[in-house]
This record gives sequence, structure tokens and C-alpha cells, in this order.
Amino acid sequence: MANKQHQGDDFSKKSLIPAVVQTIIAKGQDTKNEGRVYEGVLYRLQLLIKEGIQFINVNRKTQSNQKAFAAYKDHTNEFTITSNNLSTEEAQKIVAFNQQRITKQQAQPPIQTDKTQQFSFDKDDHSELGD
Repeated sequence: MANKQHQGDDFSKKSLIPAVVQTIIAKGQDTKNEGRVYEGVLYRLQLLIKEGIQFINVNRKTQSNQKAFAAYKDHTNEFTITSNNLSTEEAQKIVAFNQQRITKQQAQPPIQTDKTQQFSFDKDDHSELGD
């Protein structure tokens, strides 16, 4: 049983936490007192940085905003999970949602023009540069 819990923590630290943080950074909104928050359909994701400590909260939007997941990262630079009531399926859905977002983002053509075009110029067009 303990091993299964350890595997869950491993998945949470390697996949779930980065997915939650990336989703909040990409899609969240800054709030006045609660850090950055992303209001999803099923979950409310929150990233709060206070006195150098990062706090992550995932709350279900059903059942009176029940806390589904919480973790924090301090000077040790590793997240400590303080509560995890997410089922494996729920955790995988959150990770999959972030992957979809990344895939969609990559599918969009980049806004930036080709860098070589930006810096190449014909000398005749720029006589004001004092050739």
C-alpha cells in the first residue's frame, strides 16, 4: 500500500505539479490577494508565492470548493505535498489538459517573423546611416 502512495507522489511531483503550474501561468489571472488563479470548469487552480514559498492549491468546483490537492515548495526547491484527494484519473486529466494546451499552442503559427528578415537590409535603402 505504501508503495502505491509513493508512486502517486512520484507522478504528482513529476507530472501533476508541473502541469498545474504551467496551466496557471499560461491561462491564469493575477488576483490581488490570492496570487495567480485559473478558473477551470471542474477545478480552481491557484499559485501563490509568499515569502519565497510557492503554494499550489487545486480545489474542486463541486462539493463546496473541496480541496483536491495542495503542495508547497520552499528553499529546498522540492515540492512537498500536503494533501492529495485527487484520484489517479483526475490527476491524469489535469496533466492531459495541460498537454492539450501545449499542443494547441505549438500548432499555432509563430507570430514572430523570420529573424534573418528582421536584420538584413539593403545598404542603398539606408543611406542615412552614413555609409
